[in-house]
Amino acid sequence: MKWAAQQRQIFIKEFLDEYSCINRSDIIAKFSIGPAQATRDLQIYIKNNAKALVYNVTDKCYERIENN
Repeated sequence: MKWAAQQRQIFIKEFLDEYSCINRSDIIAKFSIGPAQATRDLQIYIKNNAKALVYNVTDKCYERIENN
């Protein structure tokens, strides 16, 4: 994984630790990337941490599952 992609994965983890919820716009704002890249970054994080997140349809964000 390239350095920039690793930094985005670290950001996702730290953001979830801090706020317990993340969406594409958080990643887009931080890294000035497009929505497609932000989606891919979230997909990679979910693939590597499958039981750590659940999508909240009402709030339109990924929420950290508390026991992880």
